[in-house]
Amino acid sequence: MDKNKGKKIGVAGNHTTTIDLISNLLHHGYKIDCIINIASSLDGKVAGYTDLGSFAKKNRIKIIRPKTYGLKSEYDKKAIGDLKLDVLLVCGWQRLVPEWLLSTLTIGAFGTHGSWKPLPYGRERSPGNWSLLLGKDTFIDNLFKYDSGIDSGAIVGSIQFKLSPFDTIATYYHKDQLVQQTLLLKHLPALLSGTFNYRMQPTAKKAFLLPKRTEEDGVIDWNWKTEYIFNLVRAVTRPYPGAYTFLKSKKITIWNAIPFHLFRSFKTKRVGEIIAAFDDSTFVVRTNDGALQVLEYEATNWRPKAQQVLHSTKNKSFVKLRLAGIYER
Repeated sequence: MDKNKGKKIGVAGNHTTTIDLISNLLHHGYKIDCIINIASSLDGKVAGYTDLGSFAKKNRIKIIRPKTYGLKSEYDKKAIGDLKLDVLLVCGWQRLVPEWLLSTLTIGAFGTHGSWKPLPYGRERSPGNWSLLLGKDTFIDNLFKYDSGIDSGAIVGSIQFKLSPFDTIATYYHKDQLVQQTLLLKHLPALLSGTFNYRMQPTAKKAFLLPKRTEEDGVIDWNWKTEYIFNLVRAVTRPYPGAYTFLKSKKITIWNAIPFHLFRSFKTKRVGEIIAAFDDSTFVVRTNDGALQVLEYEATNWRPKAQQVLHSTKNKSFVKLRLAGIYER
């Protein structure tokens, strides 16, 4: 049985999530005709880059190495255009699909994007990181058809899933992957046959665009409430660069931490002061309204000591959101 219905499917991506998506489709009997994966020489443009060369070879899938991440070179246009794809699935590709490529696809390009609210709220950058930072407890993932805009295409299907205080950006990605796979397996038969239904995104609603996050957005301001610092740590932990603080010029990256509630108040301690350092290398830091226990950290030639005071650095994350017109905290 030809699950592809005679249609040619390509996948564009540069992450391990791309491998998981393709593996799931292969397992369910679909054929992938090509993978578009940038070369390692361009990997500086992609956070969490994964070379899919060996995976493609193992599964006998043609791989295209574009010369530019934006697919703008003449080589890119010819190499991909000559494939005569019907469908392009986008997963782990952090760029718009250019109009020239959209025009070559007989059915279209499809990917997922979500936010803690229905689209068009929360288009563009790092929705998982922002959702965790803001302490949201739900996320809505949408399978949509690409157009020339930013996450503005028609929606084919949506699934809402739960986020808990135990989730980190890593577990968010695992949940998101499973939801993506579920959406694709449900809707791909209709996509390939051209019988899929869709709904346009509301045009009367303002399309709030989530701002870009950088490594500097992981700096810790100990003047924040405990909850905000806890959310920051889990929002930027691995595979991201992590939340971080300083003791003088010593950088300390914090990978895991939890609120530290005790019968006593820490108001006599300074904000940022290490209240206690334990033999297991964990330590407790005074925050604006309580304390945070650091369970895992990374620093060169440093061990925490009680009464050391970590530097509070202004974090501009919430300023970025306000400038984008998003007033949530």
